[in-house]
Amino acid sequence: MYAEIAFLAYHFHWSYGEILAMEHAERRRWCGEISKINQTMNSDDRHKSLNLGA
Repeated sequence: MYAEIAFLAYHFHWSYGEILAMEHAERRRWCGEISKINQTMNSDDRHKSLNLGA
């Protein structure tokens, strides 16, 4: 649980209280969404296809 809280707070800058108010399934969902974004951003091919710059 601490890893999820740290992950969400780091990426979305949500407060500890905001994150704890979420159901576990919702926190897990947001962690998954952040991970997908990070994977996309770290992939050169996908990064270019999204026209986010080279």
